[in-house]
Amino acid sequence: MAPLLIVGAEKDHTVPASVSHKQYEKYEKSDAQTDFIEFPDRPHLMMVAEGWEEIAAGIESWLDGVLAAPAVRREGVSA
Repeated sequence: MAPLLIVGAEKDHTVPASVSHKQYEKYEKSDAQTDFIEFPDRPHLMMVAEGWEEIAAGIESWLDGVLAAPAVRREGVSA
């Protein structure tokens, strides 16, 4: 199963971080690696706002961790 990253922004009034976190809670029991990152003091359009590099670096760090982790085989399923 493909990994899933759910991202929240603390100052997002369109999709509050609490809503993003609820989605994470729905998927966290999945066989797939599922993670949640909340970026403090960030608005809804955090990827195009000043300081977007910090957001990109946080997501890249998560991706690096996912890619570095060994594949896990589950009964009848390869991750």
